Amino acid sequence: MAKTKTTEEKEATVENVLKTAKVKANKKEGFTMELVYDEVITLPTNEVIITPVSKFPPKTPHEDMFKALRLLVPHWAIDAEEKDVKDFNKKYFENDMALEDKSLERFKVTGIHVKDKNEQKHVVLVGRKVLKSGRVINHSPMFNIDNMEDGYIYAEQLNKAVENFMKEVGEYMEGKVAPNPQTTMFPETGEPGKSNMKVAS
Repeated sequence: MAKTKTTEEKEATVENVLKTAKVKANKKEGFTMELVYDEVITLPTNEVIITPVSKFPPKTPHEDMFKALRLLVPHWAIDAEEKDVKDFNKKYFENDMALEDKSLERFKVTGIHVKDKNEQKHVVLVGRKVLKSGRVINHSPMFNIDNMEDGYIYAEQLNKAVENFMKEVGEYMEGKVAPNPQTTMFPETGEPGKSNMKVAS
């Protein structure tokens, strides 16, 4: 018969709840990350300790991180009225067509902020448009990704793209980084667009 662990024998659990994850340009080292999250420690006594953490790891993100950001771009472009919802469909998102879509080349998403509003999960896409002149127009729309029925028409697809990006953030924190620290994913501006890390809920 299995013996039940006492409170003293149980182990504390640690969970990181993401608030912000952004890829940032670094002239000396290529690209780095800005990470803001809550470290949530649950003790055997069920006491919860929450510690806000800000980190700027020096390692360049893996190529898959930049691909995950690229998959967020269509949603940004729709909100910025650079694209119409009719320009996309479920097949477009299911097949990751944004990775090859030349019409999105001047739009960048560099990261996300996660917010709770009215007890629902919202995500802010930190993005920009790069004009031919080199001028940059910033735009950071907020989407309700908990409202699948009455909100944004592609909320389900956006939610999956956010989860994919979050997976890459977690793997980055565990050591998945670019082999070449000078990787250039977005030459126009010099900026881009299993883990215990999760999105704030």
